[in-house]
Amino acid sequence: MTETKAYKVYALGDDILNFRYKQSVHIELEDIKESFQIYLDYAKGKHLKVLLEYPSFATMEVEAREYGAASEVPAIAEAMVIQTLAHRILARFYTSFNKKSHPLKVFMNRDKALEWLAGF
Repeated sequence: MTETKAYKVYALGDDILNFRYKQSVHIELEDIKESFQIYLDYAKGKHLKVLLEYPSFATMEVEAREYGAASEVPAIAEAMVIQTLAHRILARFYTSFNKKSHPLKVFMNRDKALEWLAGF
């Protein structure tokens, strides 16, 4: 496990990297860039599946949101777990305009997200 000021990172088996953002965190551009580097360091050139978990009271600065939407890591698939309707609307808006080269899906349930990732 790796921990930063904004999130904890867990390896789930050999092929899933799980980023769990902390409760009431304000996610900044630096946090997103750091998460990309953690992924690249852990993956060591392999493509992995990514599980992103955002708590209900997480907020993200505009620059971080735009960077995260426009950039990507070489992943097999990416599942995003959110807790609120407001986060769901925002996530769908950004994912509809910023297409990734890998599948990306938004969930409100962690188990459903893991089930979906298992299909890759």
